[in-house]
Amino acid sequence: MKAYIATALAAALLPLSVHAQGTVNFATANANQVVRDQLTGLAVGAGYTAALYWGIAGATEAQLVQIGASWPVTAGNGFIINGGTRTTGNGTAPGATAAFQVRAWAGSALTYEAAGAAASRGKTVVFANATGDPTSQPPGTPAALGAGWNTPLLVSVIPEPSTYALAALGVGALLLFRRRK
Repeated sequence: MKAYIATALAAALLPLSVHAQGTVNFATANANQVVRDQLTGLAVGAGYTAALYWGIAGATEAQLVQIGASWPVTAGNGFIINGGTRTTGNGTAPGATAAFQVRAWAGSALTYEAAGAAASRGKTVVFANATGDPTSQPPGTPAALGAGWNTPLLVSVIPEPSTYALAALGVGALLLFRRRK
């Protein structure tokens, strides 16, 4: 009998726990929220992917986790169009503020980390943003990525440390041969 009551209670509370997080719309909300190539200053597009990372309010970059699937950056304008509603983790109550970061990379890797150092990639600063409240009656709409993300996301190739080591060896060899002459 106790197992039946516990199962019934868990089944009744499950829908509450699923909706006990805030929501945010993963899309460009203003003209400054664009993904640009750091070298050219031009908007990127085809071949670039972006993802939204979340953490509790005040979280550091290392504490953020990707929420939802990665999404293609729109060709030509560098915007993230209709990336869908993303639900935060249990640490953010509906309608509360949370920490977010947008990360973008070249290629079709599923995550920023999987894209690797060889890919052209970049990220915003960690910013605070309000979330929507899906538990209100009527349900609130997901919050837009607002004022926290107010500068373009710049992507560039970040060389691996071995690239710097190889360059240093080359410079050292040049200096050594010059000295011998």
